[in-house]
Amino acid sequence: MEDYDLLTQVLNKDILVCSDLNEKIQSVKKENERLLVELNTNYRSNEEMLSYLEKITQKTIDSSNTIFQPFYSDFVRHIVFGKNIFILLIIMCSLLI
Repeated sequence: MEDYDLLTQVLNKDILVCSDLNEKIQSVKKENERLLVELNTNYRSNEEMLSYLEKITQKTIDSSNTIFQPFYSDFVRHIVFGKNIFILLIIMCSLLI
């Protein structure tokens, strides 16, 4: 519930770098970064992906969703997943010489 209160405080506010609110955001972000690195560094089944994302977002995620690695975000707590969502990030790079 504390995270819900944090999200409510964050929405539609100017956040000063030296504020308590910014410190809370940075704490959540730091923990999420750790979980996202753990999530993205090994193969994960879709069930494992959803489990990790539930820990990260602090919300229940419907099992009808399919989410592939890698998954990137920063604060993450503001993300809400509906039903029957398919997420696949394809990274394309070109090298110009």
